Amino acid sequence: MAGRRDVTDVEDLSQAGLGLDSAEQPVPLVAEDDRVVAIGSLSQTFWAGLSIGWLRIPRSTGLRLMSDTAPSAPAQLLAVRLLQAADPAWYAELRRTLRQRRDLLLDLLARHLPAWRRHVPHAGLSLWAALPASESETYAHLAATHHGVHTTPGTTFCVDRHHLSGLRLSFAQSPRTLETAVDRLTVAWEEHTRQLAAGLG
Repeated sequence: MAGRRDVTDVEDLSQAGLGLDSAEQPVPLVAEDDRVVAIGSLSQTFWAGLSIGWLRIPRSTGLRLMSDTAPSAPAQLLAVRLLQAADPAWYAELRRTLRQRRDLLLDLLARHLPAWRRHVPHAGLSLWAALPASESETYAHLAATHHGVHTTPGTTFCVDRHHLSGLRLSFAQSPRTLETAVDRLTVAWEEHTRQLAAGLG
């Protein structure tokens, strides 16, 4: 379809291999269409501080990079060792751990914040919840500044402001951290709803 409409497809592979509910991972689009631009990163799978990513740009697109900034040599050496160590068994264990943490976060939200609508993700490191309030940006600010829990409101990703109630929550942290985070989010939600009721939110 993209070829027929003269559109360049860009595929984000930064979370490739992190499908949570199936042992069979989807085949990247770039493997089947050499016109696709692919973006990759090691920060999602291995470590957020490992600032190594890449672009695969087919010559047929006519696109060129404006700059070529290489990461440090130690970071490159570390990346090579991580990639060499990450065999199929390692990925399977990572997916199992993330699946358990996703299910824990969903259960905690259901028990402590039942009014929130939860979307069950089948891949990745985070899930989306829809708050019963009309917007989540004020609540996210309150949770971060008063309760130390950082979330991402839907407005960050939506330019047309159609998803004001959305809130993205990471489940990549340890179970204890997730439990503490939901406890604090619950307190923050109670505070937020009181402010809304008083006309202050």
